[in-house]
Amino acid sequence: MSTDNIITICSVAVSLIVSVITICAELHKFRKESYNKRVTEERIKWLNKVRDDYSIVMAAYTLKSGTHNNRECSIDEETYNNRMYEAEKARFDLISRLNTNKEDGNEYNLFLKTVLEDMDFCSNYSEQLPDKEDIEIFKMYMNKMLEKEWSKSKDETIGKM
Repeated sequence: MSTDNIITICSVAVSLIVSVITICAELHKFRKESYNKRVTEERIKWLNKVRDDYSIVMAAYTLKSGTHNNRECSIDEETYNNRMYEAEKARFDLISRLNTNKEDGNEYNLFLKTVLEDMDFCSNYSEQLPDKEDIEIFKMYMNKMLEKEWSKSKDETIGKM
């Protein structure tokens, strides 16, 4: 075999090896980006669902507790009952979405869960609702939790995680 043939074979082999390594690296990068994108999309869906449920619960709380500043809220009994039923569903959905383990990032969730469990929109008594002080803390913690989750989504989007 001549030297030229050996050089050609070595060049082809090196090119082939570099190409395979590049393809593997790009495939790994693509999979990681795809996974991160999917996780971020799911986190954003989760955040939007939590926000929707939170809004339903707080609107029902305001309606049931009479804390709507005496504004005229004239709705019929059927609409009121439907809203309370939807609030019950949203309340249980929120409870199921809260991770109450002791890991960092879940420090508000146990309190949120406790307040949600204390709510009862289907009873006839407004006494079945947490007091205003607990609700104010609940709103503050809910906003902090949502803000933290939103920050995670932004970090995932730019590839920090």
